[in-house]
Amino acid sequence: MIEIYFKDKYLEFDAISQLFIRIISAVALILTVVATVVFLFSESVPLQYAGMLLLIFTIDRLVNRNKPMKSLKRLPDSGRINAADYFLPKTKEIIYSAAQSSNTDKTDIGLEII
Repeated sequence: MIEIYFKDKYLEFDAISQLFIRIISAVALILTVVATVVFLFSESVPLQYAGMLLLIFTIDRLVNRNKPMKSLKRLPDSGRINAADYFLPKTKEIIYSAAQSSNTDKTDIGLEII
């Protein structure tokens, strides 16, 4: 038997914390890109290797940024399934926005999603 539920830690944070997380994530990505470029053009061979590793990481992050954490192709036959792991990031953004609106306006989240 499959039990489907939705739990996302991001929804447990208030709006300020969510904004802080987004800012930190964006800054981390920018710093990674800058470090990648600097390391790749460095004269030190170990730093060039580190730059290649960071380049692979950055490319993977950019390619997979709009994909869910888990694929429906690997859906288990039984057990508990967290639906949040199978949602696209854009879908999660809609849910986050609806949750914030429902908390602010004291309305039902289902109505906010519609």
